[in-house]
Amino acid sequence: MNQYRVWRGIGAGVLAGAAVGLLMTPAHSSRGGRHGAGKAMRTVGNMIDSITDVMR
Repeated sequence: MNQYRVWRGIGAGVLAGAAVGLLMTPAHSSRGGRHGAGKAMRTVGNMIDSITDVMR
């Protein structure tokens, strides 16, 4: 697998994770918003960890 495709895939995953986090976030609550964003970032972080494990 070439490096470019791997990084493009990770970028797409990060964007998808951020979009899901924003969709799941209650827009009216800023505290809930930050919590939702943090949860999404942790999920994306776990995805990136598993992707990099596969690359090794």
